[in-house]
Amino acid sequence: MNPSQPPNPKRSSVSPFRPTVRGCVGQDPPLARVAEEFYHELLTSSIAYTYRSLLAEEEDPLLADRLDGFSVEDAEHFRMLGRLILALGGDPTHRTRITVGGEHASLPSALPALLQETLSGEKRLIDRLETLMGKSRDRVVRSLLSYILEDHSRRLRFLEKEHADRTRK
Repeated sequence: MNPSQPPNPKRSSVSPFRPTVRGCVGQDPPLARVAEEFYHELLTSSIAYTYRSLLAEEEDPLLADRLDGFSVEDAEHFRMLGRLILALGGDPTHRTRITVGGEHASLPSALPALLQETLSGEKRLIDRLETLMGKSRDRVVRSLLSYILEDHSRRLRFLEKEHADRTRK
């Protein structure tokens, strides 16, 4: 890869589309509370991807880089959802203990298990995002959540392929 090229086409020198909370129809405290429940899951997901990247680093540096990219995306999603919660009249602060799960490992057989756990986490996040989207008719809220959902759906397809490729070996 040419060092001057961005590693991910989504991260180009042109500012990518990012939904904003400008134009949000109005405050919706019940929706803000539902979003607050989901907020910490995005932070946990970002941390989990960093951790999984560290586990995969020695065996598969390319997969580790991809997992790091997912961590960065989740950190951005965390910020976006925090802005949305504030716009809806909620409080995005949280006080929770972060745990990643039971992945351990430096054995070659650990990657399929790591990917399976990651797949399960992605499916849970997608389900929560879809539930959250279903609770609002506000086009701005739905646009922001749709943006995040699109990233997670793309990520799920990648992880499913990686897991299938590794379990066939």
